[in-house]
Amino acid sequence: MSKTIVILGASFAGIPVAHYLLTHTPDVKVILVSPNTDILWAAATVRGVVPGAGFEDKLFYPIAPGFAKYPADRFEFVIGKATGLDSASKTVTSSNDNETQTHRQIPYDILVIATGSSARDHMPWKTLSSTQETKDAFNNLRKEIQAAETIVVAGAGVTGAEVAGELAHAFIKKAQQQQKTKKVKKIILVGADNLPLHDSMTPSVRKAAKSYLEGLGVQFIGNAKIARVEPDVETGEKRAVLSFTNGKRETETLGADVVLPTYGLVPNTSFLPLEMLDQKGFIKQTKYLRVEGQDDIFAIGDVGNLQPPQNLHTDNQVVHVVKNIVAQLKGEKGTEYTYSNEVLFGASMGPDGGVGQVKGWKMPSFIVKVLRGKTLGTHFAADMVLGKRTVFRSKWA
Repeated sequence: MSKTIVILGASFAGIPVAHYLLTHTPDVKVILVSPNTDILWAAATVRGVVPGAGFEDKLFYPIAPGFAKYPADRFEFVIGKATGLDSASKTVTSSNDNETQTHRQIPYDILVIATGSSARDHMPWKTLSSTQETKDAFNNLRKEIQAAETIVVAGAGVTGAEVAGELAHAFIKKAQQQQKTKKVKKIILVGADNLPLHDSMTPSVRKAAKSYLEGLGVQFIGNAKIARVEPDVETGEKRAVLSFTNGKRETETLGADVVLPTYGLVPNTSFLPLEMLDQKGFIKQTKYLRVEGQDDIFAIGDVGNLQPPQNLHTDNQVVHVVKNIVAQLKGEKGTEYTYSNEVLFGASMGPDGGVGQVKGWKMPSFIVKVLRGKTLGTHFAADMVLGKRTVFRSKWA
């Protein structure tokens, strides 16, 4: 008897898992559930918000054509959002947002939760409630950024540093290179620590990030957070009120035509029973990448609590979980997922370079340019949707 595997989420985790199972398990039907018709190439969003950067058509990739090669009795793509899970009856509830507000109960033998995370303050660094809503958000942001004189990027993690670098490259460095006399935009990056990036990264890498950004013309304000954004009582212009984390000053006010929040991710787990979640809302994963207490439910990617949200971690979990799913179909337990949380990242701050870290070593800027800065991975996005690769692996089986 054939088994049904339901995969919730169609992005960097869900799509490669679906392709693997369809090509390696002939007696299985795969149902892929997502509220989005297209995958958002999240790594490119930091350049996608920049007007005129040429990335407007490199952010979204339709999902359905990538699975057209599979017969209908083996694959189904459901456009809907997971809104409930009953592990006792082994059913998932999927709901759509159209006028009919239809709900569907989808039974499963094995469930894979790969619903990812959302950016705070409704920012499109991650997908919103639909592909069209995400596209509209990018269009609106590009218009606001084009019209702005002062742009404040709130949060100096990797995303914030990359966004600030992209904006500075486009609106400050290029203007200087072209010797334009008109007023250039002011880019301000606000971070809660005295240096950009997370404190898990080495001081030398963080100092290099600050130096690189300032070389592009970014003004970095450390030990501060955006307390609120409000209109000036006299002029009505938008202003950002800073609160300082080091206690040396109470508040400071900045002119801000646009404020771009880049801090924090929220796991997309609101549809799950609370007993499956930790205190921060992430799924409690076992070392077999199952949900704690659930033999037939796996969780991978940003939703899980084994590793911090990062594309490389998601990729490693994808490669491991498919083997455990195949093992379960054979009646076997599978193997434990072994992992390391040592820092490995590259942050492109514009197309010409950036900073990175390989374990404890600082990555040269030109390596970041070659590996990431030029295309932000968009050159292999279509192949990933077609099932030819994962995000980091050109070949896998």
